[in-house]
Amino acid sequence: MKKENNYRLIIVSPFIILLVNFFVSQILFSFMGNWSWTVVLPIYYCQISVIIFLLGEEKNYKEWFKKSEGSIIWRIVCLIFFSVFSLPVFFTNISRLDSLIVIILSIIYSIINPFFEEVFWRRILLSNLKMNKIIAVLFSSLLFTINHPLTLFKLNRIFCEPGFLIITFLYGLVWSITYLKTKSLRCNYFTHVMVNFASLSILVFLNRYVPVFSM
Repeated sequence: MKKENNYRLIIVSPFIILLVNFFVSQILFSFMGNWSWTVVLPIYYCQISVIIFLLGEEKNYKEWFKKSEGSIIWRIVCLIFFSVFSLPVFFTNISRLDSLIVIILSIIYSIINPFFEEVFWRRILLSNLKMNKIIAVLFSSLLFTINHPLTLFKLNRIFCEPGFLIITFLYGLVWSITYLKTKSLRCNYFTHVMVNFASLSILVFLNRYVPVFSM
């Protein structure tokens, strides 16, 4: 019975997160504008934390970031994706990081956000879906992608752009497959950290920078 209840929670939890993030971002943006992410994202992380503890998943934390198994190929693919899609953005726009507070916030966000997202979307959701692995990868990656515009669309129009959504979905696919192949979040976490920082996420949240995606 407990396993059945846990599985129901796993299936329902992403939709709860999507709905809560959407409504919270709508409400808070009207009061806080482009700084609303400073409250919206902690609420997002709190939801994930509650789900982790309800599932008893915190007991398995040593498994989350254990040494990667299997071939090194998918770890290389992660780095290639980062080098192609995120690194050019950083080097082209590095001069925009002209504020100490933005740099500090970027570092904090880039360390914290990947932890919660990788644990939830890959470890909790993907690895527990009772369906064909290909469908599970597509399903979890799609929800991971949809979460971005639902949570952040008020901050910057880029989160609803087809180019951004396609690249986010591709990252979701690569991180999902890498997790299944390596049985660890280690590579995912470190490349996710680099992607979040190199993409100048905080500047995008503050609407001080609008990336251009040409697909």
